[in-house]
Amino acid sequence: MAVMRKRRKTRVQVMAQERAEYVVCESTRQAIEKIAEDFAREALADPEFRAELRRDAREAARKVVEAMRAARGEPRTSRNA
Repeated sequence: MAVMRKRRKTRVQVMAQERAEYVVCESTRQAIEKIAEDFAREALADPEFRAELRRDAREAARKVVEAMRAARGEPRTSRNA
């Protein structure tokens, strides 16, 4: 019984496979981004969601500024207490 060896891929075959994988992944990534952008646009159309997002963003920004001030040794003010 003869043992069949698997043929090695040529450089062109390897490059073709690598590029095909890249293109499929990149196309899929772009499709996912578009879907996520559409979802975000729909979510941002909701006034309650937008207000909650704004509150969360302001709180996160306040904490960053507070940490920066603390790192410089600035005293805490009543506003950022």
